[in-house]
Amino acid sequence: MASISKSIYFPQLDVLRGIAFLLIFFFHAWHPENGSQEGISFLSFLHTQFWMGIEIFFILSSFLLTLLGLYEYEATGRFSLLKFFTRRVLRIWPLYFAFLAVAFFVLKPVSTHFGDRLTLPAPLFYVLFISNFYAPDHVFFLRILWSISVEEQFYVILGFALKLLHRKLSIIFVILLFTGVGFILFSFHEKKSSYFSTLNYFLDFSVGGLTAIVYKRFKCKIGNFFDRLPSLWLNVFYCYIPFQLVLFYMVNSNQGDFYLNFSNRCLIVIYTGLFILERLSNKRRWVLFSVGRRFLIFTGKISYGLYVFHGLAISITSIFIVKLLACQNNVILILISLCITYTLAVLSFYFFEAYFLRLKSRIKSG
Repeated sequence: MASISKSIYFPQLDVLRGIAFLLIFFFHAWHPENGSQEGISFLSFLHTQFWMGIEIFFILSSFLLTLLGLYEYEATGRFSLLKFFTRRVLRIWPLYFAFLAVAFFVLKPVSTHFGDRLTLPAPLFYVLFISNFYAPDHVFFLRILWSISVEEQFYVILGFALKLLHRKLSIIFVILLFTGVGFILFSFHEKKSSYFSTLNYFLDFSVGGLTAIVYKRFKCKIGNFFDRLPSLWLNVFYCYIPFQLVLFYMVNSNQGDFYLNFSNRCLIVIYTGLFILERLSNKRRWVLFSVGRRFLIFTGKISYGLYVFHGLAISITSIFIVKLLACQNNVILILISLCITYTLAVLSFYFFEAYFLRLKSRIKSG
């Protein structure tokens, strides 16, 4: 029996992954507040919205893994928790731990040799995938990996939910949704930061999971709806996010209102779920992103490596290019960082990750 994960591959999701990575990269590499061009206040506002790329990753991850679990039940009548975790381990752990090993055993002594000591974290927090709870400041290229810990923690929840409570999966995701929203509101009223907490992202994971359930149950009806939808309304749907960003900038340009910021986030998360449904159900699916589609699909395909390496690439650029070559041109620095990121990710994907991906593909569902 062919692997279920291979039989339901969606290139449309790779496009969305590619966009998500680019948002995250420019969120970390681009700092418009340091420029002097006109309209900088809107550019700064737009830059703050790029962090939604990480939430798109969370939504996509929950959607795809939930859908795979549902299809596994449909195909085999059961769900293998061991195989679920094994597939996740083979996808995430090899590159993650290899990168940690390089950071602690290679980059640290090299930086010390050149007189620039790295501020490294307590390794146990990263080994146990709880780095999102590690508060002390440490090197940027490791600090940004907190989201991998959040993902791993969610995998545990989702795996057991699929194994033990798959008939009540909708209820589980609704509970996660209200838990996440409640935690966010509670943190605001208690004046506590919730950014790195896993509970803060239950909103994304629940929307991704519910989107998978809706797609699985109503795929044909959703497809018929988008087939009959006039192109004008489809274009309005595509243009919604730019409209929302402009609107929220006009009413909340300094981002001082928590409830407006939270509403903006919720609407983007919900829209992402709807966008996934449209992309997978609409027969006119390639009308959007026809230009640059192959690049975005490729970017999505290697997005895990891109995410892992982009912090290191930005750090290398800021240290060696800025300090040694005295280059201060932001555009050049961003392009160099992007090139280094893609180079490392491509090499990693084809010469390191590919071996473990082949092992992962041999693990049949059920």
